[in-house]
Amino acid sequence: MSSQFQHIIVPLDGSACAEHALPMAARIARNSGARITLLYILETIHEYATYAVPSGLLSGDMLGVSEQQARDYLMRIQKDPVLNGIALHPSIFIGQAAATIVENARLEHADLIVMCSHGRTGFRRIVMGSVTQQVMRESPVPVLVLQQSDQECLQEQTSPFRILVALDGSERAEAALKPAAMLSVLLSEPQPGSLYLLRVVSPVLPTESDEVEDTIQSNRHALQCAKKYLRDVAEKMRLTTLPDLPLQISYSVRYDSDISGTVRDAAMLGHVLTTPPISALAITTHGRHGVPRLLLGSVTENILGHSMLPLLVVRVPDKKIEHQSKKTEPHTHVTTSEKDHEAEPYSPFTFF
Repeated sequence: MSSQFQHIIVPLDGSACAEHALPMAARIARNSGARITLLYILETIHEYATYAVPSGLLSGDMLGVSEQQARDYLMRIQKDPVLNGIALHPSIFIGQAAATIVENARLEHADLIVMCSHGRTGFRRIVMGSVTQQVMRESPVPVLVLQQSDQECLQEQTSPFRILVALDGSERAEAALKPAAMLSVLLSEPQPGSLYLLRVVSPVLPTESDEVEDTIQSNRHALQCAKKYLRDVAEKMRLTTLPDLPLQISYSVRYDSDISGTVRDAAMLGHVLTTPPISALAITTHGRHGVPRLLLGSVTENILGHSMLPLLVVRVPDKKIEHQSKKTEPHTHVTTSEKDHEAEPYSPFTFF
């Protein structure tokens, strides 16, 4: 089975939580034939400059470790039995963590980033949590975020690795389907993969007493449309998108105005009560900044902050959606700004 995951990046910072990503990345790599880049980033004082920390509070630990310490650490990690038989590429870079992870993924043509949601404890834990969010918003490839408290992902699956994919009816949300399907199949072997498609519909409430019947009809119509949408998506995946993939697909619609809360609850109930259990969530993010990012990215980040399950995040930039919608138009071309972006230099500190 050919896989879209041929190069996986695992960011490391010397913490046990960051190493928590290794078993999961190894399982994916072993079943897909992928290689893994063990990415250690040497942090500088500039990493913390934006956090307005008084200079007296900056200890030697906050300033990072030496290059030799990083080399010794990566040598030890490569000997971990969980990585046996996998092609490994240890790399050391200097710079801001999130930007370096994102740029490395882009220029090294990675297919997936697997990382823990937090790194070290205390101040460093807060910084690493923000790194995860920034990588999620800016990564050009899917990011599989593991929770520090989730120990089940360290164990071999005895049932299919079932992934809940949150959909809202948009082309953007559907971008999570293919990577989620492939990930589920890889982590479910030798059993078929399993996807659970969830559409959350916000109910319409009547504003006047005489509008109750019309509101009931509107909600009923919305429910029917949502069910038809999910049925069509599932059928398209089976027949067109991934016809040869051993994959089971189920779906349901829920009414609630709290989208992120409903997705989290559905995932946790499915994790405990259903067979096979929900093993992870998948969702797209807009990757915007400022006020639009706070509005549009709030669902994904809310789920990240509260879910106890692994989260697969697929970033879909606006320009990609615009490009896809114009595929059938003649004379499409790459803009100057896009060409300039592709040519941006990347200066590694050291590789080995």
